[in-house]
Amino acid sequence: MKLLENINLDTVNISKIETIIKQQNECLLEMYKLLLFDETTDEPDNNKWAKAFLETQIKALEHIQKITEKHKQHFSKKEVKKEDKYINDDDNNDDDDMEQESLF
Repeated sequence: MKLLENINLDTVNISKIETIIKQQNECLLEMYKLLLFDETTDEPDNNKWAKAFLETQIKALEHIQKITEKHKQHFSKKEVKKEDKYINDDDNNDDDDMEQESLF
């Protein structure tokens, strides 16, 4: 699969995953409710395979959410390190400014 050929494991957008999981869960729940409603009608369709599919999708999303929580701190550290780099650069500039001022 071409999608999987050039995967970079150094960064994972955790917030994007969390957003998509939330949206997917809401959508899957609405679909499941529709199937349950259909079963209450006079002529329900055979929804067993569709319900099984939705249940599997929900379980998969729950698992991915669990893995996301497990590794969230790892990827958050990388973002913090980038921010710290900029903060440290600013601190160094302040020291340089003070040194220049003290010369005069």
